[in-house]
Amino acid sequence: MKKLVLIDSNAIIHRAYHALPANLSNSKGEPTNVTYGFALALIKILEEIKPDYIAAAFDLAGPTFRHIEYKEYKAKRVKAPQELYDQIPRVKEMLSVFGVPIYAVAGFEADDVIGTIVEQCKDGDTMVYIASGDRDVYQLLNGHVRVLMLHRGFSEAEIFDHDHLREKYNLDPEDFIDLKALMGDASDNIPGVPGIGPKTATDLIQKFDTLEKLYVALDCHSEPIRQAQGKLREESSGVSDAVAKGDLDPSATPQDDSGKRLSDTYIKETSKRLGIKERIVRLLCQHENQAFQSKMLATIRRDVPIEFDLAKARWGQYDKDKVRRLFEELEFKSLLRRFSKDYEEAEGPRPVLSGVEGPKAEDEKKITEEQKKKDEQLKLEL
Repeated sequence: MKKLVLIDSNAIIHRAYHALPANLSNSKGEPTNVTYGFALALIKILEEIKPDYIAAAFDLAGPTFRHIEYKEYKAKRVKAPQELYDQIPRVKEMLSVFGVPIYAVAGFEADDVIGTIVEQCKDGDTMVYIASGDRDVYQLLNGHVRVLMLHRGFSEAEIFDHDHLREKYNLDPEDFIDLKALMGDASDNIPGVPGIGPKTATDLIQKFDTLEKLYVALDCHSEPIRQAQGKLREESSGVSDAVAKGDLDPSATPQDDSGKRLSDTYIKETSKRLGIKERIVRLLCQHENQAFQSKMLATIRRDVPIEFDLAKARWGQYDKDKVRRLFEELEFKSLLRRFSKDYEEAEGPRPVLSGVEGPKAEDEKKITEEQKKKDEQLKLEL
């Protein structure tokens, strides 16, 4: 079976920025820690997977459909330093010289682009590997999708399939969506259900299987509201529209079927019937609409308007001289040696980087003491 790697580029870029020294730069003063880290990640991907195809997905500047649905989405996230953003064009240039196609669509995130490519490849004879540092992509795991999770500054990697995910977390891929629906996500400012943390959320999902089944068991709301919720569960992207039309009130007070406020008796009886603490029952009922909106925000879309071309993603279609020139300009001499070493030692029909030679003897003399110090610093960090 052929192997396709999809790079979750923004996740790796942010991990690279925080994993490597911020003062890493070339002799011209150009910051290079992100670009260098991304190159290390690419090396690790090639070593671990030995792919036949590679493509990269990026976020684009500007609001996404999630910001439209929930204006506070990512509102509390502290903006990364400008030095990170300044290096993104270099990362894209590096991918370009390696012949790696880039996919990005306005109004969607890189995860949604990856989810759509996964969907478009589901009927083919290709194993898809998603290279990321973000657990959000676990929800995409299935029989033909695996996740390469990069750790410790890209020096370690862990491959997840469905079985390994269940072994490590005792959860299925789709459970990670429901976990965020309940416990929220501070980094993305997804609200979830206030007062419910990771342990309680995990216990609830393991007990009731899905968010939908949990709320069916709770039976918090009046029949009209439950019917509106049912429509939302079938088409989760319609949460904001339903609120806007008045079909669903985000501040609705929990009610029984007669339209009265839920009584303490109801809370106690439901707690006893379901084996859930009274406080948790009350929180869940008070924030049902918010939980389903959070699920929509956490769900990776698979219908982004793109057409993925597998043939254009074939690995190895690049100009080797351009690779050398770019790495020399960035002063990534140690990476040139690394690529050359991988090529010489590679086993099998697909070398990691064919045609990129190591430095000649006279080139070695030109390596400055500053570069040696940077290489040693990187070794310590990694």
